Amino acid sequence: MATRKNYVRKPVLTKLEKFNQCYTIAENGCWIWKEIANDQRYGNFYFKGRLQSAHKASYILFIGEIEKGLVICHKCDDGHCCNPFHLFKGAQKENINDAQNKGRFKITEHPSRLTFKRGCRCDECCEVERAYQREWFHKYPEKAKAKRRRQYLASRAKKDLSL
Repeated sequence: MATRKNYVRKPVLTKLEKFNQCYTIAENGCWIWKEIANDQRYGNFYFKGRLQSAHKASYILFIGEIEKGLVICHKCDDGHCCNPFHLFKGAQKENINDAQNKGRFKITEHPSRLTFKRGCRCDECCEVERAYQREWFHKYPEKAKAKRRRQYLASRAKKDLSL
């Protein structure tokens, strides 16, 4: 049996050391996250046994715990930034108000004003939803066929249960 010569075990890094390897510092002082990012443009970091937002993990590592019901907001308005000195705690309502004041968040209006609200049952929203579904069914015929089949089988199962 062959043995490994000159095998050097890699040192185990702490969470803080791992975190510090995942960002670069920009000229404006932002710590730009260079690792995995999610759909909402925030970095992800595996911390406390689960995948969390990098800015949230940064706040916990450098400043302290986050009370229940609060979120971490950016002063610099850069979602990739995880500099703890660019972050602050606040309620979700404060975060939305801050985004509105800075012009980053637009309130969507009802379809009577040319927007669509998913889940609304008014006539305008239902018509927009039906048009979307028709377009989807034409664009993805195989998926549509499978979806119709599942709906049919589910309705048959309900009828069988009601008998």
